[in-house]
Amino acid sequence: MKLTSLQRRWVLGSTLVAGIVSASWKDGGEPAIAAFTHTERPLPAQRGRAPVDALPELELEKLELDKSREPITNAFEPRSWAPPPPKSNLPPSPPQAPPLPYTYVGKMVDDGQIIVFLTRQERNYAVRSGDKLDNTYQVDDIKPNVMLLTYLPLKLQQSLTIGSTN
Repeated sequence: MKLTSLQRRWVLGSTLVAGIVSASWKDGGEPAIAAFTHTERPLPAQRGRAPVDALPELELEKLELDKSREPITNAFEPRSWAPPPPKSNLPPSPPQAPPLPYTYVGKMVDDGQIIVFLTRQERNYAVRSGDKLDNTYQVDDIKPNVMLLTYLPLKLQQSLTIGSTN
């Protein structure tokens, strides 16, 4: 059966009125408004409760907190349930110099002194023994096959293979 628009309004309206009327009546057939006007008997929420004065005072000091846990500062912070990594008894490794950033290009001998040509990114260098590179490396010694450099921040010596002399 299909209802027309007018019939649907009547059905919804009568349902609404019936709901309001049934909600306004308390258990026992009295209007709910009467509970506010009659003060002789207690409200349903107060039935079976002890008077406020009869409640024992709480001793909050006796409550023990679990002090074995750390306090939670951020409840939504991600946590891992994996066990912590084992502690190593080995001492920490000493600091290491980074790998040499220079690439060997070539070398030449001028008046008995070896000049080495290096490149780093797009910059070219021609260095001799005792020169500094970018205030980070110092050329200590240039031998026919190896160039010795010192990484200045850690004072660690590194070597760069430069090939044999032609």
